Formats: sequence, structure tokens, C-alpha cells
Amino acid sequence: MGSGGVGGFFGGHLANAGCDVAFIARGPHLAATPTAHWLEYVDWMNPLLTEPLAIVDGMAVVPDRPGLGLAWNDDIVRRYAGA
Repeated sequence: MGSGGVGGFFGGHLANAGCDVAFIARGPHLAATPTAHWLEYVDWMNPLLTEPLAIVDGMAVVPDRPGLGLAWNDDIVRRYAGA
């Protein structure tokens, strides 16, 4: 289930915390969860980011930037948002 089905990002965070306590493996869209066993990666999203997620030997290299570690390419986002 995506975080949208549990109340958005914060609801997903709470659901992930519950899974951590119960040692339940899941495959969230977030790499920074102790029991994550896979990460959904879509390379077609790369143009939307200022620096795409690096994949090395089939593993995501988690950025060391604060927050989610992603920065949007505002020009591309505006273009596709129709703004």
C-alpha cells in the first residue's frame, strides 16, 4: 500500500514505524526504513530531479542531503504542471 492509502506522507511514516516495531518487512517508496527489502525505482522520473538517484550494482545509493535527499528540477516540474 502506498502512503497515499494511509493518509499521505505522515500517515505512511506512522505505518512504517508500526512495521518496524513488529519487524514486518515491507517495500515502501522510502529507502530509509530498517526493514525495507526493495525500493521502487523509476528512471523516467530522472528529468524531474536536479540529481537523479544513483543506482550502483542494483542498489540505491542513499543521498547524504538533508530531508528526502531529492531536489526537484523546478523548470521541468513547471513545464509538466502546465504553469
